[in-house]
Amino acid sequence: MTEEYLYHFKKTRKKRANLFIRMGVGCLVYIAILYLVGNFTDVPKNIHSIILIVLSLSSALLFYIAWWHIKNPATYEAYITNKTLSVSYPENESWTFKVPIEDIEKIEQRQNHSSGGKTILKVGIVMKNSDFHEIVMDYGNSVNKMFKILNSINPEITFPKNVKTGYYLFGNKVK
Repeated sequence: MTEEYLYHFKKTRKKRANLFIRMGVGCLVYIAILYLVGNFTDVPKNIHSIILIVLSLSSALLFYIAWWHIKNPATYEAYITNKTLSVSYPENESWTFKVPIEDIEKIEQRQNHSSGGKTILKVGIVMKNSDFHEIVMDYGNSVNKMFKILNSINPEITFPKNVKTGYYLFGNKVK
């Protein structure tokens, strides 16, 4: 008997490529508008050229990223059953995990500050043994929706909205 998914999010790189294709087409539309505006108004030629170059390079880059996503197929998947939470991130073992829901303590947001500035905000689950499993949201997964399902299964799981901040100076933790 297979377990029923209470939450299931799945996205392939091929499907994600659609976003980059739409943005690339958007750049091409802006280039067409730029030509129309250039014909009917007095836009300085240097500004016109700079905008044209930037939009052209952006469009080419976006189409290349879409092509890469299509040529390198992989699937991001996150699901919750009555007993487990599983996240499978393509080609990255440190962001892939499967854990029992009964061992989850909370969902937490973390960020470090150091002399180099702030790190990117990390969101993940904290286990009862203090292990932290990051849930990467590159593919559009919603941690809030996951929390609602996890909380309905185990009401003891919390998701504080404040960010747990760590401070570092020369690589050493402060505070």
